Amino acid sequence: MLKGLLCLMMALLIVQSGSSTFCIKNVEVLTKYDPRYVLNRTNQIFSSDTPSKKSDLDCLIAELKATGIFADVRAELTPSKTRNFWNLLISTENVEHIQEVTISEVDLSGFHADVWTHFVSCLFTAFAHAASKPNLRCQGLGQDLFCSILWALPC
Repeated sequence: MLKGLLCLMMALLIVQSGSSTFCIKNVEVLTKYDPRYVLNRTNQIFSSDTPSKKSDLDCLIAELKATGIFADVRAELTPSKTRNFWNLLISTENVEHIQEVTISEVDLSGFHADVWTHFVSCLFTAFAHAASKPNLRCQGLGQDLFCSILWALPC
């Protein structure tokens, strides 16, 4: 218990100093739903080859909160067994009634035609998947469809 508290304090001290850098070794996401979106965004910001700063962590948290999916996002750094590396634990709390979210408009202007085609293909695949589940409510946007679109599942 004391060792864990000391590790947490060390991690916070390193992250709090603006000039300190750190490298992320492993990322773990605690969330009620599919963690792929969080992991994908985390991998875009952090690399084990490139040192990161607290501002990178603040950016990730702000971007995740800005999606409107998460009511709260917390990040915790703990020392890795590998020297000079840290493990990142991200815990999220989804907004209430996320299963009832309805997307009314998607604007793909500015994207290449291939992106639009891939999006539409994924959308049709997601609808077919949702329709094949007899117990899935088809009002609004079901959780499976929501994940398929936002998490960019391969079609």
